[in-house]
Amino acid sequence: MTGTTRVCVLGNSHLASMKSGWEQVSDHTDGYELTFFGAPKAMMDDLVLEGRFLVPQTDKLKAKLRIFSEGSDKVDLKRVDAFIIVGLQFGPRRIAQLYRSHRSMAFEWREPLRELSPMAEKDEPVTAISERLFSEALVAGLTDTMAVRLIENIQSVTERPVYLVSAPFFSELALETGDWDTVIGAGDVSRLAQRYRKFVRHAVPGDVTLILPPNRMIRHGFFTAKEFAVPALDDGFQDLVHANADYGAAMLRTVLANMRKAALTQKDAQAA
Repeated sequence: MTGTTRVCVLGNSHLASMKSGWEQVSDHTDGYELTFFGAPKAMMDDLVLEGRFLVPQTDKLKAKLRIFSEGSDKVDLKRVDAFIIVGLQFGPRRIAQLYRSHRSMAFEWREPLRELSPMAEKDEPVTAISERLFSEALVAGLTDTMAVRLIENIQSVTERPVYLVSAPFFSELALETGDWDTVIGAGDVSRLAQRYRKFVRHAVPGDVTLILPPNRMIRHGFFTAKEFAVPALDDGFQDLVHANADYGAAMLRTVLANMRKAALTQKDAQAA
């Protein structure tokens, strides 16, 4: 890649922090041109591969893409130098959901967790499973995501590098609800964090660089530090799922640092 590196950033609602973060760092980052394509919830599942293009199948998605990208409603995969995939169901929520209904004997807490903010209330018994089955279920859940499906489409057309940014951990502010007290007290939050970081890479498609937040941005191994929380709304509602622009800027710096390193490695290999 020479000159300006054209980067396509695709995601769901977590893309907002990255786009806002780019506004913070773009003036200090030469050589990169980022275009953002995104839509909330599961809408990005309607972005399908047609030849060399990713094309929206609904007018609603088309409109969302135009807003995020500031004018474009489809992606020409052959005109992109690198891809960043953000969230799109790929993140630690998967292991939290699994833990509520299925636990191996390695976990200490045995009782159901009807309330576990910010997830919806859920009346469901806990099923005991083996440690092997727990890890397999986690990997299967992460693999069956919009992120992985989108990456597979991209890789079927181009060999340009792909960077997968995991959705953020729940906000540290979720701990103020008290829902996590028993899980933390039993040591299971630490166990969840260890298993997520160990097995998440098994779900990442080949040749894709996984980007996780550094430990300095995480509390108890499983929560995004509260300084990265989205500001509360005037009515008092606190978003415990998404992160703010500072978080997005930090993650983008990490991705771009990886891109620069890869470019230098490739340059050295070509010169050898």
